[in-house]
Amino acid sequence: EMIALDPINLLLYDTLLIIYFRTESFPQSILLSREILTRNPSSNSTLEIKAISEQNLRLYKESLESYEKLYSSTKDINHLYQLAVMQFQLKRYGECNMSLSQVIRNEEANKKTIPMTLSDGNQKDIALKSAAYNILGVMAIETNSIEDAKKFLIESLNLQPDFDLAKNNLAIANEKNKPTTSNPKK
Repeated sequence: EMIALDPINLLLYDTLLIIYFRTESFPQSILLSREILTRNPSSNSTLEIKAISEQNLRLYKESLESYEKLYSSTKDINHLYQLAVMQFQLKRYGECNMSLSQVIRNEEANKKTIPMTLSDGNQKDIALKSAAYNILGVMAIETNSIEDAKKFLIESLNLQPDFDLAKNNLAIANEKNKPTTSNPKK
């Protein structure tokens, strides 16, 4: 009603966007963020909500485009990491590798953490650099570069020994590295 009475007031749209986002109404968040961005294209907070909402709806290509715009504007290391996550989801491994290399080389990555949802549904803060090495390890597993995978995953665990996802991925790499024994028929 308030927007209908005062359709020019962008603060009302921003408030509604935050309500949609916090209640995980991601389709509505995306639609409203698009409308806000047509009126205020420089709103990084709106663009971030749009990118996260697209990511949650598995609209990875759209989310990648949003994170690309966001990172080019903010140069925030967290946005670069999320950009790499979207590149990974889309199997754009070359681009993902370059983005993660930038994350790892950035001094801020030593200080920052990101929240990750665990298999039990709880969240845990993971060192950003450790998370980047974990993705590099998974990419190496997927491309059958098992020795590289193990190297990246061990580095991830050196940075954060209690990172269960990296432990699980290292176990997968070790399993793939086991020689297969076959019994030739005589």
